[in-house]
Amino acid sequence: MDRDRGLVLEIVQKFQFDKRLKKYANEHFFHNNSIFGGIKSKEDIEKYENHVLSRIDQYKKLYPLVSEDIIDLEQAMGKFEIAVKKAIQLYDSEAFRYSSEELQSLIDKVFAYHDEVQSIALRKMMQD
Repeated sequence: MDRDRGLVLEIVQKFQFDKRLKKYANEHFFHNNSIFGGIKSKEDIEKYENHVLSRIDQYKKLYPLVSEDIIDLEQAMGKFEIAVKKAIQLYDSEAFRYSSEELQSLIDKVFAYHDEVQSIALRKMMQD
């Protein structure tokens, strides 16, 4: 377990101040701390992830897209980014204790979902 703890610390140090993890959060929720404060557990993080996934799935199937769709998708992504940042910040808290694999997986999902959001936004731009 100590080895995993060391790996978690490495991940935290690597991504704690990574601006890429706040791409949409900074754009839509820059001084809004209510989302961060409302995240109390891993279940809340999972809820935000599921919301992003459902939005991505919905907008992949929707045609034509409107600007509000992209804003909605980016806001869902921003909330998930905030949730992951909280998991990184409070890695030592019992409510947010992740293994190194779980924490890295959350971070990897943020970047993968960024690609999905960009793809949908690009499709919206092409349709205009």
